[in-house]
Amino acid sequence: MKKLFVNSIVFIFLLLILLNVIGLFLPKYHGNSYYANKFDTFSNSIHYNTIILGSSRMYRQFNPSILNNSFKKQDIQAYNMGAPATHQPEFYYLYEELLKDAHKRNLRYVFLELEPLFKISLRNLTTSRNTYWMNLNQINYANNYVNSSNYNLLNKFRYKASYSFSYIWELMGFQNPKQLVNEKFNEDNQFMEKEGFRSLDMELTVENNKAWIARNQDFLLDTTVIETRLKKSNQQLVKNGQEVHLNKFHLNKLQDLIKCSKEKGIHLIFVVPPKLKEYNELYALLEYIPDENFIDISSPEKYPSLYLSKNTFDVGHLNQNGARLFTNYIVDELRRKKIIL
Repeated sequence: MKKLFVNSIVFIFLLLILLNVIGLFLPKYHGNSYYANKFDTFSNSIHYNTIILGSSRMYRQFNPSILNNSFKKQDIQAYNMGAPATHQPEFYYLYEELLKDAHKRNLRYVFLELEPLFKISLRNLTTSRNTYWMNLNQINYANNYVNSSNYNLLNKFRYKASYSFSYIWELMGFQNPKQLVNEKFNEDNQFMEKEGFRSLDMELTVENNKAWIARNQDFLLDTTVIETRLKKSNQQLVKNGQEVHLNKFHLNKLQDLIKCSKEKGIHLIFVVPPKLKEYNELYALLEYIPDENFIDISSPEKYPSLYLSKNTFDVGHLNQNGARLFTNYIVDELRRKKIIL
């Protein structure tokens, strides 16, 4: 019995070593096939000097062609590296990885989405999509972020438990390398069109698009969800004299990213998109971020067209016309603030 126990421990130990060794040979961004393919395209090009990074709200809504055409004289050549379900702090990790090799690139501007810490769902705890970027630095960041938040004790426990569990899962090497590699090379490359941008309307034109059609039709059947999101955004925009909690650790992170970017000759610009569920924390942060380092396109009062159903694909995303408006508003702010001269 003792021998069986020892042999079992040795077997598990060797298996964990094998899994981690295999992981060393996987593509660096193996868990995020969208970003991995986009990174390859970006890395193999010498003319891109501006990138857009974040979730589907950047990927589906920020059209780099409009940005490039608006600043032809300034020779802006932007590429959209946004990817679906790529949230904070994952896109902070991706950007920090880019900064490590900034000397190899000609980056002038980076547009980075601004959002609260992502809440990991139970079904995503062990997915490679959620764990590939997990490391000790990211876990420390998540824990400190939560400690600095005004979440209640139960939510603080949930956040910490989910991030810790995902990190341990990644650390133990519980991955399916074959599936990850196939995912990397079999990803549909149609989103490489138009400098990495692909609106949600474009998904309706491809084969096997039943899920996208259903998603759009569900919204069109009940567009009142937009009204609910609009009211919530307005309520948070008007503070009514109430003190808004400032997450100082998140602020330190943003300030550090701005500083590191500047040292590399990069102008970092945080973008606050419309239709988020939560704005209070973001609005508090904007009070302490230099004006030239953020663009806020979230206000229903200032940008009412972005909250109209005719410019909307689903409750959280704009359609192609909405994306055009969103990008043009960003261009207007860049000019007003004289960020790109």
